Amino acid sequence: MQDVVEAIAPLIETRYGGIDPVHEADDQSKLAALAADMEVNGWQGAPLVVAGEQALTGAHRYLAARRADIEIPRVQIDDVCELYGVDWAALEDTYGCCDGYDWYEAARHLDEVLPVAVIDYLGIDVH
Repeated sequence: MQDVVEAIAPLIETRYGGIDPVHEADDQSKLAALAADMEVNGWQGAPLVVAGEQALTGAHRYLAARRADIEIPRVQIDDVCELYGVDWAALEDTYGCCDGYDWYEAARHLDEVLPVAVIDYLGIDVH
């Protein structure tokens, strides 16, 4: 796992916002607990995975970080794919559809093309 963390680290950028969460936070107590922890400890763990400005992971972490007013680390999925020899644009073309959610359909297949350690570290579970 450390190899994955080190390989992805140079791809991470940090911002305060500019991300659209994949869904709303459905567990308000989880959100409040995360925000309180982030106020004390900052961001812990893997960066959010984004496609452009659309988050593929971490809706609760994103919203908690906004509440805690801390910077949010993120990594572009096309950069991660390139690092591991996967063509993100081809995935979008293969699994995309005409409703503007090509990224979501493509993301559902990432576990088929990226190493398990990458999927686990980044918390990619879009099913």
